[in-house]
Formats: sequence, C-alpha cells, structure tokens
Amino acid sequence: MGFRLREATESASEPGNGQACSDAEYQKVFAELDADQTGVLRPAELCEAYKRLGIAIDLQDAINIVNEVDTNRNGVVDFEEFRQIMVGAAHGDIVDNRLHALAELTMEHNCEESEVAAESG
Repeated sequence: MGFRLREATESASEPGNGQACSDAEYQKVFAELDADQTGVLRPAELCEAYKRLGIAIDLQDAINIVNEVDTNRNGVVDFEEFRQIMVGAAHGDIVDNRLHALAELTMEHNCEESEVAAESG
C-alpha cells in the first residue's frame, strides 16, 4: 500500500482539494511527529505517533511507510520529503499515502484537543 501518482486522466476527473498548507503549518506537524527533534522522522516515531492516535502499527509497517516516501533512501523522512507528500496529496497528485494520512489525523487530533481546551477553559 504505497503512494502512487495519479494518471493525467484521473487528475482531471478527481482533482485534489487544492488546499495546500503553508510551510509553517507543515513544519508544525512535522515537528510534532519528530518526537526526538532530530529533523527527520524515524520509523519508531511513526509508531509512537500512530499510538497517540489510538492506532497500533508494528515497526515493519512503520519502515514500509518511511520507504514509501524516502526518496534518497537513507531510512528516514526529512522535511522536504514530508512536504512533497503533503503538497502532492493536497493537489490530488498523490493518493493512498499513509504518512499523509498520519499527518492529517495528527492535525485533526490537535484541532479536537484545542476545541476541548477552549470549552473547558
């Protein structure tokens, strides 16, 4: 289950929402996923991020997620690789990417926590 680039005909018939975020917003999500703040996302960090969302994945699944987007094949996801996936997904060029899904879930989770804090504060 990797990501794939859509064919031109698919892009025309099913465009993305075109709502790419700013680099600052991507950096905020990236920093949250980058638990050890090394500037890269490691498989173990992806396991932990999924766990915080109540989703269990094993280390091999996390390695596979990294491999889906690791264009320079160094075993981790740097910010530029992350950004390319996020922008591509926002424009509808990339589909079925689990790192993008994790980032989206993380953003939704953060919004829900902010709403709860605002209601109780």
